[in-house]
Amino acid sequence: MRLLLAMGLFALAIVQCTSKACPPDYCEGKVFPCPLVRCRAEYVVRILPERCSCCQRCYRRLNEGATCGNDVDGVCDDNLKCIDNICKRI
Repeated sequence: MRLLLAMGLFALAIVQCTSKACPPDYCEGKVFPCPLVRCRAEYVVRILPERCSCCQRCYRRLNEGATCGNDVDGVCDDNLKCIDNICKRI
């Protein structure tokens, strides 16, 4: 029973963390001990303060026409922007 309760609380924490949104200036004026990041070719390195991420992190590279906005691990590639949940050229 305790294990089931712990698993439920853990799942709730994950949902709250992944759905959390922060203002664009969330990282300004703050210092974080960030690790060195190296990503595979299909990933892109980004800092995304709006996702409460103030350190560089690898995100799955989404190409033009890909669905975006709901995937916490994927971002539109360079020169693309997520508009109406589709990666579009800017």
